[in-house]
Amino acid sequence: MLAILTIVAMGGFVVLPTVIQIMSGGGRATTRRDVVTTTRYGNIDLGSMSYLRQDRQTVKGLVSRIDNIVRTKQQNWQGQTVAQSLQARLSSEDQGIVETWLLVNRAEELGLIVNDAAVNAFLTQLLENAVSQDELLGVLKEMGLPESQLFRLLKYELMAMRLQDLVFTSLLPTTPGERWDYYQRLQRQATVELAEVPVDRLIGGIAEPPEKTLNAFFEQHKSREYTPGSTEPGFMVPKQIAIDYFKVDYDHLFTDEELKKYYEENKEEFKREQLPEADKPDFPSELKGGLPGLDDESLDLSPASAKEQPDQPPAAESATPPKPDSEPKAETPADQAAEPGPAGKPTGDSAEPPASRPATGKAEGSPSSDQPDSNPNPNTESRAAGRPLFHLTAYQTDNDPPAPAEKSDEPAKKDAAPSEKPAQPAEKEPAPSEKPAQPAEKEPAPSEKPAQPAEKEPAPSEKPAQPAEKEPAPSEKPAQPAEKEPAPSEKPAEPAEKEPAPSEKPAQPAEKEPAPSEKPAEPAKEEPAAPQLPEYYSFEEVKSQIQAKLAPDKIEQIFRPLENQMAIYHDAHVRYIQSQDASGKATVAEPSRPDFAKLAADAGIEAKTTRLMSQLQARDLDIGSSTISWSGQSVPFLSYAYDSLAMLRAARSQDMEGNYYLFWKTDQTDQRTPELSDPGVREMVVDAWKRIEARDKAMQAAERLAETARAKKAPLAESLAGEKEIVVRTTEPFTWIDRTSVSLALYGYGAPRLSTVQLASRSAPAVDEAEDQAPPEAETVPLVGNDFMQTVALLEPGEVGVAWNEPKTVVYVIRVLETSPPTDDLRQMFLVSANPQQINVVAQLDRWFAYQDWLKGLETMAGLEWQQ
Repeated sequence: MLAILTIVAMGGFVVLPTVIQIMSGGGRATTRRDVVTTTRYGNIDLGSMSYLRQDRQTVKGLVSRIDNIVRTKQQNWQGQTVAQSLQARLSSEDQGIVETWLLVNRAEELGLIVNDAAVNAFLTQLLENAVSQDELLGVLKEMGLPESQLFRLLKYELMAMRLQDLVFTSLLPTTPGERWDYYQRLQRQATVELAEVPVDRLIGGIAEPPEKTLNAFFEQHKSREYTPGSTEPGFMVPKQIAIDYFKVDYDHLFTDEELKKYYEENKEEFKREQLPEADKPDFPSELKGGLPGLDDESLDLSPASAKEQPDQPPAAESATPPKPDSEPKAETPADQAAEPGPAGKPTGDSAEPPASRPATGKAEGSPSSDQPDSNPNPNTESRAAGRPLFHLTAYQTDNDPPAPAEKSDEPAKKDAAPSEKPAQPAEKEPAPSEKPAQPAEKEPAPSEKPAQPAEKEPAPSEKPAQPAEKEPAPSEKPAQPAEKEPAPSEKPAEPAEKEPAPSEKPAQPAEKEPAPSEKPAEPAKEEPAAPQLPEYYSFEEVKSQIQAKLAPDKIEQIFRPLENQMAIYHDAHVRYIQSQDASGKATVAEPSRPDFAKLAADAGIEAKTTRLMSQLQARDLDIGSSTISWSGQSVPFLSYAYDSLAMLRAARSQDMEGNYYLFWKTDQTDQRTPELSDPGVREMVVDAWKRIEARDKAMQAAERLAETARAKKAPLAESLAGEKEIVVRTTEPFTWIDRTSVSLALYGYGAPRLSTVQLASRSAPAVDEAEDQAPPEAETVPLVGNDFMQTVALLEPGEVGVAWNEPKTVVYVIRVLETSPPTDDLRQMFLVSANPQQINVVAQLDRWFAYQDWLKGLETMAGLEWQQ
């Protein structure tokens, strides 16, 4: 009996407290409720899940602080830091946390080890040589994170990432066929016709499921949150918040009168900066030596001065390699047989193309109206006398004699007198290769030095020869070889007005079409003066600039009084909550909430109030696309409001159009798993079940339409004209993968994504439509997925197929109209110019889908099930 009493007493002390805790709904018994169960790695209960969430937030906080320090020190705002890449892999959602836990267990099972050395190596990479050890220790101290705990957390995260990397690495190699496929996804454009068959249209014929089937369907999906684009339903009630907010329309922030007033009162701010006019250099006279064979003196030398100093070569020519006066002349074969003149000025013809040499061995005494004058005009001779701008060694032969080095570079004309006085240039413009660099009336080319504008074209054979004290005999002049094969850049142009003999065939008159290599500049003309700009920018030119400058102060004037009233209420509400006792009775009166509508009317702005809504629903709000400047970074409103914003705490945001918002959160509910008996839940579950059952009927209807279109071999609009409720639309050309997303992904911004399929407009805009009216927003095919893109890729023009959208709510009948570029051209582009980096980026999508399939297999192997 005593033994029995002892056992009962022990049971009372040991078991009874646990029973009481269970009945009261508190204590440790509550934390043992399982969130996730597995048959291989154990379970995750509420307490463990809480610890895992806390650890994940600690790691994310550390990585975020390191990322801020690295960016501040390196000013690395254009690239992606290692910390930022890591943040993208650290999901705060329960699914992401459980995924990491599953990967860690699998990695340990496979024998993977992450030791302290691996953690230190990872920290070195994470800090990017920008964060010192002392700074890291300071961050850990601020966070209250011991070094031992840091290593424990990083070992856990690195274990999961190492297994992920191994899986992705196994998917990395791509075959040539796969690379060709990825290249087509990026470059091949298609234009298609679409006819849609929505699943909703066929739900009416589906009967409600039996109760047992409905309960099983609900239990299967009750712990899953609905995700747009998913083929699976989700019945979990997401976190919801309600907000009140003020909105200031940026376009109506100021009146034109206010902006004009500022413009007039501060007009000096908008004065044009008058830049001094740049001096127009006189290139012929100011050009300095900068090319081989030029000195640093002005090229303004006249033939007379060059004659007076025949024995003084240019200074720069003796110092600047290669020395033009010591190199062989660039002569044509016709000149190779000519005896060079004795110790005269080096010829300036070395800078001329071979086609400008004497073309024939015509006798000097033969009468011709093309003979050059024997009286040169020194005032119109080339300023670059004696300085060849270029030495065309490409036309030099082994038989070319070297140019004399004692004399300056003034060229003599053919038939010049023995006194070395150059002959007067011909009365007609020289050939294209002899075209002066300036108009003939003002300044001839440096190498030709014609004295006067040409009146008649000289025959190439009558071109002035090299300077000579003794004129070469006519017998020493060879026939022109250039007629057989002139140089490509110096090919004689078309014949002049009268066709000379073959041996005297001249180049085209320079006044008609100069050679490209020596094309003259336009004649110097007085250009009309540029219109004088006003001294000040006009109001319309600076209107937006003024508004952007004044907007912050105006917003401060509007929002500051409102924020003060919101802060007063927040503090009073906190005191009211703190004064409540265990029974909920407060010792201070509950404050009155500010009347947003009245405050907005007094301030001349707009006020809005929302009901409780999920983050997905809040995307459709105007404030939903705004961002908050927080801790030096731009944070999306949705993330901040749902994850970080405290109740009744005022905050500001701004959207891409410049509109300003002042808001606070007035209510919120946490994520929860519903019961089938909750209001509206049963109806939602029945509707989801019917939609899935109607998918088969939708596909059958689409296949029937496709067969009709294939049989008629006509456009869908024609072949499906008799079908009820069928609307055919045509798309704009599109690629499988969005090219812009690939370019951004190469620099670490985001990941590649599918292209948006834009529908062609139904009709042209009305003629009387206002010009300033914004064009209608382009229509797109919603929720297009890989199944749609793959179907299009496999079809040739004229072929018909069917494909689902991503969530399987619509099945499309597709007929390809055209593709571009042609397959042969695309294959040639792939072989010649395919970018391997772009192809690897495109392959990431397939790798991601393959990883998701592997992960689902791991969950199945582990027997993982969500319990709540």
